[in-house]
Amino acid sequence: ATIQPTAPPSGALQVVSWGDTKDGLSSLASLSPQASALNPLFTIYAGDLCGSGFSTNCIAPWKTAIGGLFNKTFAVRGNHDSSNPTGWSSYFNFRGVADSIGAKNYSGDNLTYSFDIGNVHMVGIDVTGDAGNMSTNNRSWMDADLTAAEGRGMTHSFLFWHGPVYPVAEHCCGDNSWVTAIINKHQSVSATFHGHEHVYAYDHIDSSRYPNVTHPFEQFVTGDAGAGPNTC
Repeated sequence: ATIQPTAPPSGALQVVSWGDTKDGLSSLASLSPQASALNPLFTIYAGDLCGSGFSTNCIAPWKTAIGGLFNKTFAVRGNHDSSNPTGWSSYFNFRGVADSIGAKNYSGDNLTYSFDIGNVHMVGIDVTGDAGNMSTNNRSWMDADLTAAEGRGMTHSFLFWHGPVYPVAEHCCGDNSWVTAIINKHQSVSATFHGHEHVYAYDHIDSSRYPNVTHPFEQFVTGDAGAGPNTC
């Protein structure tokens, strides 16, 4: 489908969320001009850039397909990018992307990181697969990072990693009580963004989804930049 660009409300933060290309480079090449026409301040890419492990041979055509948005894109790894974390870390420079868009308070490396833009705090976490695969260290890092951001007065936090908190398609249904327990603690969390499932889907996450949710949030799955689609 062709996106019809529309002007965002005055003062809005215009961002594109996408993910999961793997070998579907022609689809990404078709989507990229449409995304560029929206004139986003930046894009977030929720993993599976490559089809069978991260390598320079894989990432070069992905970079070509995403075009001019490469220098505006913050990516995290998916399960299909899980090999060669050193190569990934050496290839990307997300601190530089943050500097180029005027972001502040960049924290982390090229795998797990965060930054502030206006009153918004963005958090990208390295999760190579389902949300339940997030390491204990990254869970603790996210909790502490959100606490620090709220201490700086950030009023909206947006989280992104590969596997959704609440699966809607073919990755049903791990125990994600740990992530909702962290989100329950942080009133700034407004939404999470994911790939992994090759669909476009939106859910309001509250106690009807997971009984232990006391701080509802929005979840977006945008995992069809070439690898899909599947069905919710």
